[in-house]
Amino acid sequence: MRETIRVFLKDLGVPDVTVGLEMLGEALEKSMSLIQQRRRINLTALCDALGDKYGQSSESIDRAMRRALDFAVYRNGQVPNVLMSEVMGYDCYSSVSLRSFLYAAAGWLLKHEGEIEL
Repeated sequence: MRETIRVFLKDLGVPDVTVGLEMLGEALEKSMSLIQQRRRINLTALCDALGDKYGQSSESIDRAMRRALDFAVYRNGQVPNVLMSEVMGYDCYSSVSLRSFLYAAAGWLLKHEGEIEL
């Protein structure tokens, strides 16, 4: 996972110790490359590839990424999370779909990647 993606996820409120942080970051990085190639994000294929890499089932990977995403929405101390609302394009008071987040965050990162301070 690139450092800019790690910083972005930390700014969203995902703690370093969260199990799904690395997985969510890698899924986001792959999503960015898919969007640049004008291809569709296949969440099942992403979870399968990450499952092979980490030696876990795709369901376990999916659950870990959703848990990491929930940290950004519910446990960051702000309701709604300002950065998450900017990324998603609406105020996030409840859980966010993982697929929607990957599309929105990948697009946002491709647009603002140079502005993230490391």
